[in-house]
Amino acid sequence: DDRYFLSGSLDGKLRLWNIPDKKVALWNEVDGQTKLITAANFCQNGKYAVIGTYDGRCIFYDTEHLKYHTQIHVRSTRGRNKVGRKITGIEPLPGENKILVTSNDSRIRLYDLRDLSLSMKYKGYVNSSSQIKASF
Repeated sequence: DDRYFLSGSLDGKLRLWNIPDKKVALWNEVDGQTKLITAANFCQNGKYAVIGTYDGRCIFYDTEHLKYHTQIHVRSTRGRNKVGRKITGIEPLPGENKILVTSNDSRIRLYDLRDLSLSMKYKGYVNSSSQIKASF
């Protein structure tokens, strides 16, 4: 629905804006110690709003009421990247139940939204500071 857009900010608030009314329709605040929102997008044809945080979480909210749905901890299981790194981009795969998540550990991860499983992890270009986002 192009009457709305999603914003997330460093104050930890996720806002769904109503463009014709020029005001915030719904908002929610991120739980946890690190609340900085670094990426935001819609997925599953607008059914969910998904945000990325500075500490490596992807948090899903239902768009209708902007209520918490679930989350994914985007990180490696071992090594120096087992602590989550900043999410720099979230991109849904058109027509599929998958999202591409870019993070500052120089990895791009493809998640299946049906069971929140990691389908594929891509690595290559080393990025430790820039806000780079992968796309399809």
